[in-house]
Amino acid sequence: MSVLARADLEMEEGHYGNAVDSVKAASEAVTGKEAELFGYEPVYELMSLGMVAMQSLPYAEAMALVGRIDREFPKLPFAISAYARQILDSRRRMAGDFDALLRDDGTALQKARETANVRGQIEALTHLAVTYSFAHGTRQQIAMLEEAMGLERSLLPSSGVPEGPIAQLYYFRMLTMLGSAYADNKDTGKARKCFEEAAKGIGALPEGAGKIRLAKIYGTAQLGKALVAELDDEPDEARDILKKALTAPANGAAKFDRAEVLLQAARLERHLNEKPLDAVRYYEEAIQLAHVGKDARTEISMRLQLARYLTVEAAKKVPDGPSRADENLKLAEEAAGEIEFADAQWRVRFLRGMVAQNAGQAP
Repeated sequence: MSVLARADLEMEEGHYGNAVDSVKAASEAVTGKEAELFGYEPVYELMSLGMVAMQSLPYAEAMALVGRIDREFPKLPFAISAYARQILDSRRRMAGDFDALLRDDGTALQKARETANVRGQIEALTHLAVTYSFAHGTRQQIAMLEEAMGLERSLLPSSGVPEGPIAQLYYFRMLTMLGSAYADNKDTGKARKCFEEAAKGIGALPEGAGKIRLAKIYGTAQLGKALVAELDDEPDEARDILKKALTAPANGAAKFDRAEVLLQAARLERHLNEKPLDAVRYYEEAIQLAHVGKDARTEISMRLQLARYLTVEAAKKVPDGPSRADENLKLAEEAAGEIEFADAQWRVRFLRGMVAQNAGQAP
């Protein structure tokens, strides 16, 4: 276990290649019966390592590291390859490699159709939908998810309720994904139906481990209902849902990512611009959580959102707004340079010009 602790330290210091070496050494050092019990520890370590690398390393380095993980750990208790592939695809999407991803998943969809593999079709359609969302192809995204949802419904038993934890996970997750896509397209009626069906369906399940496993999706449905309320000009309802989410017990029916809830609350207050100090407070706490979690891209994105808010909508409503905006831009620029996030670097320069213009300075 001390070798895995060393891997944690190396990951913390950004020495990702060394961390992979340490995880491999730890896996090879344990044999026999102990290996079966210990075997899951390296998997969790590698999953964590892959996610941190995806957020922190330049694209080419992250791709190489995850490819190495996929190659060098073929005998773990369960394959890391599927997870590694998701990480690779995420980085490809962030790098704008849309055409190749759409081609690959389109081929996978065609093969699944030819073999009448329903679950394979759903998986390919979901991957296509995610890529279309990154490429701002909302209509195509919705079309893919609607087809996938139809296939999920075709697998339901006569009761209309998915049976078993895996079927329930797939079904309710698809509902929330489709609801989110409808909300992004401002189709609040359809979005509300999806989120309410998911919340009602999970809420009606018997208490037990299966329901606990769906707590995150149940939380997503609640946040979806808050978003729909915001879009339907019902801000008090949205605020009420989000405040309950921020104070929800850790062992409650719904599980929330605090940073995600804070960001949604910050965006709500930013759009309303009625309580600018609350908006800033939500942003700053969410940014701190992303920083502690080493989620560099999310941190950069939130800093840029906050800087724009302090520069434009809340320019005269928040004390020291211009200086706080400039500080966030400085930190975002440093972080973007470290991970070669070119789009963020361009946005920093653009917002810096706005800050200077508001201050009456030459940009």
